[in-house]
Amino acid sequence: MRKSNQSLEQGFTIIELMLAVTVMGILLAIGIPSFTEFVRNNQMVAQTNQFIGGLSYARSESIRSAAVVTLCPTTTPNVTGATCSNTPNWETGFIAFRDVNANNTREVATEEIVQAFGPAAEQITIRSTNRNYVRYLATGMNGSGLETFSILRPGCVGNKARQIAISTTGRLATSIVACP
Repeated sequence: MRKSNQSLEQGFTIIELMLAVTVMGILLAIGIPSFTEFVRNNQMVAQTNQFIGGLSYARSESIRSAAVVTLCPTTTPNVTGATCSNTPNWETGFIAFRDVNANNTREVATEEIVQAFGPAAEQITIRSTNRNYVRYLATGMNGSGLETFSILRPGCVGNKARQIAISTTGRLATSIVACP
């Protein structure tokens, strides 16, 4: 009996390959916008958590050190001589410092920065409604009164914004709210 020298050829036809590429294109067209929205939502959650962490840290530091600790926005959070900016825009970064004279403004020579927090992720805004500082008393109480912060992106639609409220006791409450 004679053996055949013919080998079986394996592979894809051009039609099978075109069909696979078409299906992949449809799946990517559906999936990429969802993935982009997923990334944006995660950035908002991360930014909200960082801000809450900063507020919580300042409160715990005020209790631990039995001193007034103030948070304020700054344009130079990573500089030793950082000072408070006179604006309710917190996305440029913020600092927590021991406010020896309780005037809500950092005196570079006498008031130590206990923690600095860098700027927000690109295109995320953090705004307060009333003031440019949060002051925690030595008891952990909020010495600056009720305050609400809004965290959102430009072009925000639906219920995608975040809101952080600080009570007079210093307790934080977060919520997801409708975009303005």
